[in-house]
Amino acid sequence: MTRTHNNKQKAKKVNFDQVLRALLDNAHPFPAKFLHMFSDMSDDDIDILKMNWSQIVPDRRANLLDDLSDLIEADTLVYFDDLAEFALDDPDSRVRQNALRLIWETMPNRLVPKVIKM
Repeated sequence: MTRTHNNKQKAKKVNFDQVLRALLDNAHPFPAKFLHMFSDMSDDDIDILKMNWSQIVPDRRANLLDDLSDLIEADTLVYFDDLAEFALDDPDSRVRQNALRLIWETMPNRLVPKVIKM
C-alpha cells in the first residue's frame, strides 16, 4: 500500500469519526453535508456504525434513513445498500421502513425472504 493511499484512508477515517460524532450529537441537527459519507461505505466504517447504532436515538436513525432516501432519489450515483441491509433489523419500525425504501430497487435476492417476513 502506498503512502498516499494510507493518508487517504486516514483522512476518510477522520471524516467518518466526525460524521459519527454529529449523529450522536442530539443537541444539533445532523449536517446534510455528511449524507454522502454513507454511500458505498468501507467495511471498517460500516462496522463502526454498527457498533454505535444503538447509541443513536431512534428518531435520529429514522430521520437519517429518510434523508438518505430523499438523496437517493436526487442522486442515482449513491449506494446505501450496506447501511440499509443492517438497518432492516432495527427495533424501530420507522427505521426498518426507511431502510426498505433505500434498498427497494437494488434488493439482493438473499434479502427477499427477510423482507417478505417483515
